[in-house]
Amino acid sequence: YAAPSVPAATSTRYVDGTSGSDAADGLTAGTAWRTLEKIAANGAAGREFLCWGTFNNQQFFPVAGTNGTAANKIVMKKRSGFSWTVTDGPLNDYVFVFRDVDHWVLDGVEMDATVADDYGIVVDGGSTFVWLRNLTYRDFFDINFNNAPDCRVEDCVIDHNGNGITNSGDGVFAQNGSHRLVVARNTITKCGHMAITVGGYQSAGEATCDDCVVVGNQINNVWAGGISLNGKANRALVECNDVWDSGITEVTEGAGTKNGISINGTDSIVRYNRIWGCDADGINMQALVFAAFTEVCTGNEVYHNTMFSNRGSPIAMIVSNGLNANTTFANNLIRNNLGWKNNETADDPGRFYNSSYQDIWIDLFGAGTVWTAGTIGGNHIKNNRFSRGAADPDGGWVIIVRTAGAGDNLYYTLSQFEAAYPNVSGNTDSGDPLFVSEV
Repeated sequence: YAAPSVPAATSTRYVDGTSGSDAADGLTAGTAWRTLEKIAANGAAGREFLCWGTFNNQQFFPVAGTNGTAANKIVMKKRSGFSWTVTDGPLNDYVFVFRDVDHWVLDGVEMDATVADDYGIVVDGGSTFVWLRNLTYRDFFDINFNNAPDCRVEDCVIDHNGNGITNSGDGVFAQNGSHRLVVARNTITKCGHMAITVGGYQSAGEATCDDCVVVGNQINNVWAGGISLNGKANRALVECNDVWDSGITEVTEGAGTKNGISINGTDSIVRYNRIWGCDADGINMQALVFAAFTEVCTGNEVYHNTMFSNRGSPIAMIVSNGLNANTTFANNLIRNNLGWKNNETADDPGRFYNSSYQDIWIDLFGAGTVWTAGTIGGNHIKNNRFSRGAADPDGGWVIIVRTAGAGDNLYYTLSQFEAAYPNVSGNTDSGDPLFVSEV
């Protein structure tokens, strides 16, 4: 998932936001244009815009159909050796609007909002192959992709976006048919809701987001959550991300999610991630209803992840809103994961049952129908190593929370859990994993 190369430009225009003039010809640095509006009006396949200076209270919004091609993209990028800064756009509107356009590249701009919770970038209306790279993006709401397939966000610094108090605003938010989005090698901190959301939606009728990739990101969202595969996410790949300290600040106390990775969708692969120090679960998998849409958690593969020192469990499995657990939380594979020193703190008495904290938290209290007796819904839990400490062998390993009407709670040590369910095997709960560093 290395950043793809951008084809060489066939024409160049210069744009100086501090000293340029839109009345000039834009053909040299000395006759540079000045505004984002001028760029939007002059997009042409193969053209690059070399930008520098400061652009205040402007908006880039090209006419629909202003397209590049795979071989001749339209590129806006920072002029070498100079800085390029863009601040606020129009009141309550976005600064960069890519709507029904194809093959644009935005590269190297530093965006800093001076108005709280301002809007920054939206890619929507069927736009395709819009690449955002090497951006610094601060104090805006999310970078939003809505009906925008085959786009990329790469090597960006995304910081201080949204509102942690109201639990709103993500770093990157993909919804409604934004298939095959790649979010790679970004550094994301302080976002009001999630650092990255794939498959988000505002209404049940929105399209799914399929085959997206979230890879190699550094995520330290102390305001709220890390990565979310929402109910409209199908076949996502989430790998090799570092996620730490999700939701640890008081700004989000009592609001929103604080998990490292949340999985509410289907058929995704979550692997080779490191998750530590989060205020809730390392990986939280859930079936629920939101905005009249049933988010099922089925067919996901979660493997080779490392979770340590999270306040919640390394793995949590939850069914809510009266759903049937047999059909809405089924056939997931959880294997070869490592959990160490999770869910061991007395700061969370709500997770202390049967004189113990649990390594795996399974909550079916809100399910209308729990898993059929003697099964765990076709889910497989195999070859994991979960322990709250070296002195914790064969302690409380799993709780299945149920109502009294559904048979009440079930408690298991590891050996009891493996004996009770055929799809659980090869796990261990003993021994220090001997990390080189617990950062």
